[in-house]
Amino acid sequence: MYKLSLGLKSNHSPVIQFNNEEKDKINSSIDQLIKNQKLRWSFNLLNKNFKALFSKTDQELKTLSLNPEYTWEQLENVTFEVNRNLLNYLASQNTYLDHARFYLSRTFGKESEQLKLFDKKTSELFDNYFAYRFLYKMRNFTVHCGFSLCSITIQKSSQQVTFIPKFMISELMDGFDWGNIVKQDLAEIKDDFSAFDVIHQSFECFKQLNDCLSSILEKLNYEKTKIVLDTLRISKEDLSQYCFLIEYENETKIGEIPTHYFK
Repeated sequence: MYKLSLGLKSNHSPVIQFNNEEKDKINSSIDQLIKNQKLRWSFNLLNKNFKALFSKTDQELKTLSLNPEYTWEQLENVTFEVNRNLLNYLASQNTYLDHARFYLSRTFGKESEQLKLFDKKTSELFDNYFAYRFLYKMRNFTVHCGFSLCSITIQKSSQQVTFIPKFMISELMDGFDWGNIVKQDLAEIKDDFSAFDVIHQSFECFKQLNDCLSSILEKLNYEKTKIVLDTLRISKEDLSQYCFLIEYENETKIGEIPTHYFK
């Protein structure tokens, strides 16, 4: 057991000592704010992998286009790199979805309105956007069947060579169970199609989904922030002047107040 006090950061002198109930309120609220912040990492991961996919692919293809004598092996190596970065992006899509659903279920309950709202949004995106449902299924295709992006179309002009990564319909339709809806989508597509157009559209869907999740988190953040500030009995503007004093039987430790959670 330990005692918790609010102290001045300048000289570590105690200002307020909290009783056990207040200590528990502060600890549980800050713990929830930490969990909220960690959940945001899942979208940050998705966002970074999205940007990395495009920036690294652009770099690889530009390097290749500057070499008029590129070889089959060099083109194959670039195709591998594009697939590697695509796999990272697809994995982070599923990570985001799994983390969000688990968090909402654990925090609010399996039958909560918050989880139902999130699930409703995912269903809406799946029903309305081919790009979302295709890449949602694509992760399993890539994990179980092989690299999904198998074609880079080459367009030559007198001035430049352009490389366009594409999904190959023949590869996609070769024995994988896409489910009825996506299977029908693919059956209606006759030609190989641009990978990056679909990825861009899918990411826009995930931004919509993250807006939905963020609105849930912001409400919870507000509630937990208010509990902490009311218990500390100081304003957000003055937080930086204080610290926690954590008093054990034989020593007192200084704890930082995570002011970045209260902005």
